[in-house]
Amino acid sequence: MLKKKREPRSIPQSQLHLAARDVGPGTSLQSIAEKLRTMKFRRSLWGVSEPDVWTKVGRIDEMYRSLYQEQEARYQALLQERDQTIALLQRDLASAQSGQRGF
Repeated sequence: MLKKKREPRSIPQSQLHLAARDVGPGTSLQSIAEKLRTMKFRRSLWGVSEPDVWTKVGRIDEMYRSLYQEQEARYQALLQERDQTIALLQRDLASAQSGQRGF
């Protein structure tokens, strides 16, 4: 008798509110690694509790998403600052060149 292969499932909607519980500002790769290192699953008769696994996978996913969004915002701010500096330098260069033409 062959075992039927299980299809991967997404996180149940009822578990999504639990997934974001441990996510907050200041999430780092170290905190995610620590969470993974110390993670324990509830046991069931056939191994581990599937809802518990999905809940914890959802938490880790939210931590990664939070970290990604923080990094994206930081990089966007750096790019915006760079663009402002370039624009300022271009204006200074243009005004310096127009001042030299007058002599």
